[in-house]
Amino acid sequence: MVGLSGVVVNQSLLVALHRGGDGWPLLAASPVAIETAIISNFVLSSIWIWRYDFGGSWRKIGQKFVQYQVATLFSSLGVNAGVLAMLVYWFDVDYRLANLGGIAAGMGLNFLAGELWVFRAPAGPPAHAQDSQDDRDDAVQD
Repeated sequence: MVGLSGVVVNQSLLVALHRGGDGWPLLAASPVAIETAIISNFVLSSIWIWRYDFGGSWRKIGQKFVQYQVATLFSSLGVNAGVLAMLVYWFDVDYRLANLGGIAAGMGLNFLAGELWVFRAPAGPPAHAQDSQDDRDDAVQD
């Protein structure tokens, strides 16, 4: 659901800004569309995919947002815009179709960056270790 909404945001904004060549230059419109989709995906991913608890802290939100920006810089801006430019300028593919190709190329990398680095659960003792500690605590109290 989040990925699909990012596609809609990216594609819609690119088409609105570029307007088939009568609007912004493609390589100016693309990063704006991509960044808007990144912001949308961050908000929705935080809530729906990883259910990240910021504890009401604007500082935590800001830290995770910056981390997400860094994580998606390559996969979104680099891969998406790179594939878009390559398909349009080297292979004469329509920019709308080329953008969808760029989105597809970067989507998996975006998810992995979020999953493995940005929203990864903090490392802690395995569940069985806590159970063992609870058993020892109960034994001491008996």
